[in-house]
Amino acid sequence: MTWQAAGDGTGSGLFEGGLTWGVVLLGLLGLLALVAVCSFGVLARMRDRAADRRSLEALRAERAASAGADPNGDTATRG
Repeated sequence: MTWQAAGDGTGSGLFEGGLTWGVVLLGLLGLLALVAVCSFGVLARMRDRAADRRSLEALRAERAASAGADPNGDTATRG
C-alpha cells in the first residue's frame, strides 16, 4: 500500500499564503459571532428565569389572597 496525496495539488488558494490579515480577520469575526451568540443565549436564559420568578410570586400572592378569603378559615387543606 502506498500513500497518495489528497487532491491533485490544485488548492483553493485560501491558505496557501500562510497566515494573512484576511485569515486573521475571518478568525476574529468568527470568534466575535460565537461570543455574541453565547451572550444572547445567556441573556435570554436570565430573562426567562426572571419571568418564572415573577409568575411564581404572582401565583403565591393569588393563593394567599384566596386562602385569606376562605369563609371557613380552613387553610390547612389548601395546597
